[in-house]
Amino acid sequence: MKAVIRLYLTNKLVRSSKVDSYNIADAKARLSELVERAVAGEDIQISKRGAAKVRLVPVEKPKKPIDVEELRRLTAGQKKWVDKEGDGSFVAWLRRTDQL
Repeated sequence: MKAVIRLYLTNKLVRSSKVDSYNIADAKARLSELVERAVAGEDIQISKRGAAKVRLVPVEKPKKPIDVEELRRLTAGQKKWVDKEGDGSFVAWLRRTDQL
């Protein structure tokens, strides 16, 4: 059973998302499939007596904290990038060479 179509506005990107809704009995019979689909990014909703009660979403992986000292140590030995032909901006160089 297809439910509501939603629009998510993120900066300039507009995406539409269909929500698949299942009653509890159907969800119980197809739980493995629904979990796999939710992990793949689909929006899965489980209803009870016609009212949405649960949404299946993947568990977010915890982000590893950035070790600032390690980052400084890694970048300390790198040569500085120099744009001798332009204003010295790496982004300007990318644009000038049609890479951005």
